[in-house]
Amino acid sequence: CVMVNDAFEVSVANDTMKPAKVSVRIYDVDTKTEVFKKESSVNANASAVIGKIKPMENQGMLIIEYTVDEGKKQLNHYLYGKAPFKLKDYRRWYKKLDISRD
Repeated sequence: CVMVNDAFEVSVANDTMKPAKVSVRIYDVDTKTEVFKKESSVNANASAVIGKIKPMENQGMLIIEYTVDEGKKQLNHYLYGKAPFKLKDYRRWYKKLDISRD
């Protein structure tokens, strides 16, 4: 799993018993501006900080796209800015995600 924390560090957690290669792309859902892109690896049953992004102002959503070992694309998200967030903003951001509903 790839995550962003409140210090804007990008972390990877690998809870499998083998090392993994990860390719990460992070962008702002409203502007589509790419804020992070990197390929890295993480040891088995370990986690690692693989980078840091510039702190974001206002409120918004970052989309975290990643693949592990050249597999299926995975998604995560990070809400940046000071809480509380308006539900209507979250719904607007969510609609911009291109998520198929299988």
